Amino acid sequence: MNLSKNTISVNNLFRLGFLCLTVAHFGACTQEGKESEQKEEVSVIFNNPTSESWVIQARDTLYISGTIVSDVNLHGYEISVFETENPTDRWLTRSRHTHGQTIPFEISIPREERPCSSLTFSMKVAIDHNGNELEFKRQIICQ
Repeated sequence: MNLSKNTISVNNLFRLGFLCLTVAHFGACTQEGKESEQKEEVSVIFNNPTSESWVIQARDTLYISGTIVSDVNLHGYEISVFETENPTDRWLTRSRHTHGQTIPFEISIPREERPCSSLTFSMKVAIDHNGNELEFKRQIICQ
């Protein structure tokens, strides 16, 4: 009988040790995963205009096209064009909910009868459905 109690005690001790090692192993993996999280790589490649500074003539239509490229599955974008001095004066806001690592875009912005002024192009790229996004901006100079 005494031997049986020792055997049960050793079995319980073995099980407890195994449980501790398992918990420690999974805990270490979780911590390692948190430390190795990387930021998403997202870039916008503009086909038109191709230069860093965008210059348009008064009453010209501005054509903007390109591709959003990422190493993760993106969830769409929102494009805004607004007066640089008055960001609430939006000339254009367009959004597209789509998924992919490569997302093409193309828009045209007619100048209409507005006075020539400095504009800002803003593109917000949705990384996920939790509201995480990256923003890319370009200045548009009107002559």
